[in-house]
Parts: sequence; C-alpha cells; structure tokens
Amino acid sequence: MRIEYSSPRRLCVLLTGLVRGTAAHYGEKAVIEQPECMLRGDAACLFEVRFSAG
Repeated sequence: MRIEYSSPRRLCVLLTGLVRGTAAHYGEKAVIEQPECMLRGDAACLFEVRFSAG
C-alpha cells in the first residue's frame, strides 16, 4: 500500500504510529518504508506499507 501525506503540521510520525497500531490491533505487523519525507526536505511524505501476519 502507498500513502502520500502532506500537511503544514508535518506529523508524519503520527501516521506511522496509526498504521502500526492498526496493524497490531488486527494481529498483523506493518513494515513501513518512507522514501520521501517533509522532515528531510521533500514536498510530501511517501509511505510504502507491507503487512504480514503477527
């Protein structure tokens, strides 16, 4: 799954926590890669998420 996030608040870490928490709630693990990030100077954050059984 790919998620693009852009906000003046730059709360990309919150999105990471929400994805991991949701996966844990359903007994799965989320592997999250973030090739682009506003905190590193990119225009938006790009998340690539893969799920697997816990």
